[in-house]
Amino acid sequence: WSMSAHYRYLNTDEEISPHVSNSLDLTLSTSIGGRLGLTIGASLIETDYENTSEDIDQFSGRLGLSGRPFRGGQFSYDAMYLSDMGGTLSRSFIKHRLNFQWGYRLFRITLRAHYSDESLGVSDRADRYVGIEAMRVF
Repeated sequence: WSMSAHYRYLNTDEEISPHVSNSLDLTLSTSIGGRLGLTIGASLIETDYENTSEDIDQFSGRLGLSGRPFRGGQFSYDAMYLSDMGGTLSRSFIKHRLNFQWGYRLFRITLRAHYSDESLGVSDRADRYVGIEAMRVF
C-alpha cells in the first residue's frame, strides 16, 4: 500500500486580491488480493480573500476501485464528493463513473456510465450518460 500527504500554505499580498490559503490532500492506495486496486482520498482547501466574502471552505472526498475480476475483463469505478460552504452561495458536487471492458481475441465490448449532480445555491444540474461499444478488429 502507499500513502501520500500534501500540505500547502500560500499568502498572496497583492493589491487586487490579497488572500491566505491552506490546502491539505491525503491519498491512500492499496491492492486487494492482487486483482483489485483501491484508492481513497480527501482534501481540504480554505482560502480567505481579504476584500470579499467569496471565500473558499471546501472539502472533497474520492473513492476509486479498479481491477481485473476475470480473464479478459477490467473495470474501474470512481466516486467523488465536493462541498464548498465558504462563499455567499453553498456549492456541492457528486459524481460516479463506471467503466467496464471485456475482450476476447479481436472482439471487445466497452461500457461507460457516469452520473453527476451539482448544486450552487438554489440552482441544480444533473448529468447522466450510458454508452456501450462493441468492436471487432479485422
